[in-house]
Amino acid sequence: MNRYPTFILFFLLLAGVSSSFAQYLTSAKLYMRQREWTMAEASALKAVAKDPDDEEAWFVLGQIRYELRKYPEMIEAFDKAASIDPKEHQKEIHSYRLKLWADSYNAGIKYYNLGRDSAKYFAIAIDSFKTAVMAQPDSAMTYYVCALAMYANGQRDDAVAMLNKGIEKKPNFPDALSLLGRLHMQRARMKLEDKDSLGAKKEYDAAVAAFEKLYQYNPSDPANVMSLLEVYEKAGMDDKALNLTKTCAESDPKNRLCRYAYGLYLIKKEQFEQGIKQLDTMLAIAPEEKDELYKDALYNLGVAYQNWGVALKAISDKKVEESKGKVKEDMTYKEKFKAALAAFQKVEEHKKDDATLYQALGKLYATLNMPKEAKAAFETADRLIKEGK
Repeated sequence: MNRYPTFILFFLLLAGVSSSFAQYLTSAKLYMRQREWTMAEASALKAVAKDPDDEEAWFVLGQIRYELRKYPEMIEAFDKAASIDPKEHQKEIHSYRLKLWADSYNAGIKYYNLGRDSAKYFAIAIDSFKTAVMAQPDSAMTYYVCALAMYANGQRDDAVAMLNKGIEKKPNFPDALSLLGRLHMQRARMKLEDKDSLGAKKEYDAAVAAFEKLYQYNPSDPANVMSLLEVYEKAGMDDKALNLTKTCAESDPKNRLCRYAYGLYLIKKEQFEQGIKQLDTMLAIAPEEKDELYKDALYNLGVAYQNWGVALKAISDKKVEESKGKVKEDMTYKEKFKAALAAFQKVEEHKKDDATLYQALGKLYATLNMPKEAKAAFETADRLIKEGK
């Protein structure tokens, strides 16, 4: 039997497949030049259907889908091309991804800023950032800004998930860790409001994990210390809070940050006298230093004296009330208010644009029967608030 006709038929069929594939790919490129993107995509799809292993066809399909703004499908086509031949169009694919990332990232920032005036823009910002993440999935910053937009849009759970993905890409990411810790703290408070103590504990544990990583990244940052101290307090981890502060202060007496943290820990426990002693010691270690830690310590020294005065006044008022006026009012609290005022006035020398400080000054002046000074302080606070300070 003569088998040649069968082989001839096979090769003719193969040639026909190759010919039709080339025709579809050529048509796709022609439509691209004419900017008829829908027709170009239809031809490119026929080309990849005829030969799914042709790298160029998938690359061309990715290019077309970029123009059609079909970004997920674009990524899919480029990924397919790269899986067939990673090097053939590596630079071009990278350029397309980078341009898509830059355009989407910048659009996200634009709409996020617009969201401050109209919340409807936050959803558009989120979609833009998601596209940017898809284009450059290793960009930790993109996950972070997307989480910010989600948080602003009230999507706390989505924001937590997005932050975790970003931290996977960059474990030592201070801003992301800080936001993650704060979000878990907020969710813990919501769980407590719903009387879900187990759920709250889980959230506090997650917040602790985030803030501990943040502290390990930069233990000399006062904000990191205070965030960790706060979450320990909320989570009922007194042993950890004490270890973070007292142990540090005792093992390194000249460490200003340790003294500062220990002082605040004691003040939060309403051990005002001991806390004030720690802050005074801290301020005396390097009196020439007028850095942010110095200013924060001075401010919290004022807060400590003020709260101590409030506590003493409450005790005095109660005694007067219980004695039906037979016991005279103990005026010791006024000395504490005066000490608080002195501390705040020192802070004022370094912070002329702090509305919170002037509000505190106004209240103290009023309590100490200094109406003129109180009026001036409150007016300054109001002006600063209007200026957004």
